[in-house]
Amino acid sequence: MNLGELADLLTKDQIGQFLQLASKRPKASKGELAQRLLAVLEEDDAARNRFFETFKSELAVPPWEIEDRLHCTATERKRWIADGKLPIMEYRTFHKVARDLPYPVHDRRVIDSLSPETIERWRAEHQALVQLRHKTGARKAAESREVHQHSRQTFRQQWEAMLAVWQEQGAPELAATLQLAYWTVWASRWAKENHLKRQSAIKHAATYEQQSDAWYARKNSAMRLLA
Repeated sequence: MNLGELADLLTKDQIGQFLQLASKRPKASKGELAQRLLAVLEEDDAARNRFFETFKSELAVPPWEIEDRLHCTATERKRWIADGKLPIMEYRTFHKVARDLPYPVHDRRVIDSLSPETIERWRAEHQALVQLRHKTGARKAAESREVHQHSRQTFRQQWEAMLAVWQEQGAPELAATLQLAYWTVWASRWAKENHLKRQSAIKHAATYEQQSDAWYARKNSAMRLLA
């Protein structure tokens, strides 16, 4: 907004009081007073500073004006607020669907001080952070897969070693029973997992139901053998 548009946000009495007119109710029209105000603000920097400080609340910038002035999205505006780049002056409310919803407003002097170069720098900083997070996330995912793979290999080696010991010590039936019990547990888990997926699936519901029935059948057969 230019100074003329800002003057429209004020009442005639507010402009008169700022100009320190003798009459509490100036006879001049609001348009005439606004022109006098503009002349003072353009010529006197001290008066301009006092103007923005006096009417800080009246001239506060709401979210929709910020997005229009800075050519930014609501997501960017909220991110800049969270990052401390757009200090909040105060919160106000508007009534919608039987509720009072808060929204932030900002000091106009802060918004006026932001240049297009500053906005582009903020965007570049965010993109750099996003790329760093992607790289970090990919590296952690790779490290996690490597750790899990190592754990599975270690467990499998220990499991096979234990079965070999049982068989060497003359208990092949017990070793076979232990191995059957182990896979029975996993058959039960896979049956349950497919059953849960079937409950929330739409496109592949029939496939999950078929797999669940097959694993439950394997589990039941194993349970009979164990018994």
